[in-house]
Formats: sequence, C-alpha cells, structure tokens
Amino acid sequence: MNIRLIILVLFFFATGIFQLMGQDISADAKIAAKENNFQPAILELTNIIAKDVNNEKALVTRANCYIRTGNSSAALTDAENVMKINPKNAEAVFLAATAMIGLKNYNKAIDYLNQALTLKPNWLQALQFRGKLYAQMKVSDLAIADLSKVISALPNGAEAYLFRGQMYAQKMKFVDAMNDFIKVTEIAPLGSKLSEMAKEEFKIAEKDYNEHAKIGGAIFRSTQ
Repeated sequence: MNIRLIILVLFFFATGIFQLMGQDISADAKIAAKENNFQPAILELTNIIAKDVNNEKALVTRANCYIRTGNSSAALTDAENVMKINPKNAEAVFLAATAMIGLKNYNKAIDYLNQALTLKPNWLQALQFRGKLYAQMKVSDLAIADLSKVISALPNGAEAYLFRGQMYAQKMKFVDAMNDFIKVTEIAPLGSKLSEMAKEEFKIAEKDYNEHAKIGGAIFRSTQ
C-alpha cells in the first residue's frame, strides 16, 4: 500500500508569538505580528536585535515571523543563535526543527525535536510533528508511539488519527487503520481535505484487508 503523507508547513500560531514577547519587544512589533504583517514586524525586530544581539525574545519572535513568511534559512539562523545564547530555550529548538522541515532536512529536524522533547517531555505539538516526520520516513513504530500519545491527550485531533492510520496500514494492521480513518471522518469537518483523504485511505485499507483475508484466511484475520 502506498502511504501518502502530507507534511504541512510548520509554525507557531500568533498566540505563541505573543507568549514569547516581553517588555523588551516594542509595541510596534507586537501589533505588526498580531495583524500578520510579518515583514514590518521583522524590520522592527531587526532594529531591536541590532541594539542587542543577545535578545532571546526578539530573535525567537523574528524566527517565528521568518517561518510564517517561508524563509526557513533565516529562521534557522535566528533559532540557532538563540540556542547558542541559551541551550535550554525549548522554543528556539522547536523553531530550528521547524526550519529544518522547511529545508527538507528531516533527519536534522528529528534531532532538534528530540532535543525539544528532552527539555519539554510532554510537548504535544513537538510530539505530533515528530510523529508526522517519522511517518514521512516510514518509521512506523516510532510514528505510532508519538501519535498515540498525542491522541491520548487530544482525542479529537483528526490529523494524528490520519497519520497513525497510514502507519497501521503500512504495518498491515488494516483493522486498526480503518478504525483510525473512520475516526477522522467523524471528527473532521465534512468535505474537508482531512475527511476526504481519510475516506480514500479507508477504501484502500479495506481493499488490502479483503485481498489478504482471501489468501490468509483465519490465520490472517487473527493477526488483525
């Protein structure tokens, strides 16, 4: 069965940016970021950083803005500079992983996500990103482990079910896969991309299950 995975562009939401902003970031930068005017925010943050090259919050916020504008290389530079200043800055490590995904360097992204999860072991966003990357790399057992943790904490997270279902199908656990795809159709908006993908994946898993059941009979069904 061909596993079709979508690794979405990864970034913090605007609320995540504001949580990182402190009194040492100007009101203009906050307003620009809040209104999704990322280029003005970047210019304002660059002025701040020029005056204080070790300003962690400004660097992390600018890295966020770079991610939002698709400039993964610049985001990586800012994130890694923060990590030199403060190796325990989990947000910077996460942003470095995000930038690596944008640069399609998945192995390095996994390394950074491992580091982020060492700093914040129950960080669900990092777990989900790592699970999706493991799925992209077809490391099914590790993907399932991460995504199952996410699902336990966020039982209505449709995307985690979709990726886990794809990994179950890769392992020929077709019943588990179909159950996950059904769950996606129950919780994802009707007609959404996730819902339509789950319906298609369900048909493929069901077909594969029936074909293997014809050959393997009761022995195969007992493995499901």
